[in-house]
Amino acid sequence: MNRILLVNDRDAIMDRTAAMLEELGWEVYVAHTEGLVFESCVAFRPGMLIADVEMSGGIGFEAISTARRLFRDLYIVAVTRGGHEELWPKVANVCGANRYVVGPVSTHKLEEAIHNGVAEGLLLTN
Repeated sequence: MNRILLVNDRDAIMDRTAAMLEELGWEVYVAHTEGLVFESCVAFRPGMLIADVEMSGGIGFEAISTARRLFRDLYIVAVTRGGHEELWPKVANVCGANRYVVGPVSTHKLEEAIHNGVAEGLLLTN
């Protein structure tokens, strides 16, 4: 099964996003902090990481940087909860994100990000 690490500090949003990903056939792991991102990436090698860039204290951006340092080939998607600042996509890219998705996150947006990753050869699925 395809493994994904979902990084978010809001339980309701994380639960809803995890349910969407599970419906798409992903085995979902979650992390609330940058430290847990490191531990999770080392403990199991996710095929994809989705990080909320609106997490308090910039944790979403830190999570992207940590995952990118660990795995140069990991497919990383930065998402928002519905907000959007002009600078966020640029910062997400510098931190190592492959894709930036303006929320709110939906099944359609997740499917599109996954499809794009596969089409560009950045994401392998089983």
